Amino acid sequence: MYLKDALKKKSGTFWSVGKDESTDISTVNQFAMIVQYCDKCKKRFVAEPFDLIEVNDATAKGISSSLMEAFEKEDLPTCNLIAFCADTCNTMFGIHNLVSVILKQHIPHLINIKCSFHSIHLCSNQACLELPKLIEEFVRGSCTHFSRSAKRRDTYKRFKKLYDIPEHVFLLLGQKRWLALEYAVNRSLEQIELLLEY
Repeated sequence: MYLKDALKKKSGTFWSVGKDESTDISTVNQFAMIVQYCDKCKKRFVAEPFDLIEVNDATAKGISSSLMEAFEKEDLPTCNLIAFCADTCNTMFGIHNLVSVILKQHIPHLINIKCSFHSIHLCSNQACLELPKLIEEFVRGSCTHFSRSAKRRDTYKRFKKLYDIPEHVFLLLGQKRWLALEYAVNRSLEQIELLLEY
């Protein structure tokens, strides 16, 4: 692995690690780790996948131990680990027994960084809650009305041909609805006249 070679050979190479938990609902938690460092040969920062570890104990102690074991297993110098980034869940950055605090006990100079993507997600999700429910109900209703009946889809498909509207399907909003809301609304607006005629 080039990453290990770079970090081992150049003892002065500083690096950081980012961690995220899989959303798989199985009994074993998996954590993906990305390592970032400055590659002096390429003269740029490089981010590489580091490891995908299974953690049976998803407490702060269990996660911290698994992270430290992964670093030790690969013989990565934690003295040069300068930053740890993770989402803002309670286990990582909460009030009691957090991963960020436990790691800092092992690596006092470590900088803990809350994931900006996770923070943006939380803000965007909260902002979407302020939108009128009618928008979401319209998008969701349009999608489910046609998704549950082959006859309705066929009738609507013929309507589309009459009105010369593209063969686009409606987009369903998922759990992270704010990510797809704009696309779903635009897709519904593209077909609004046809829906009113239907």
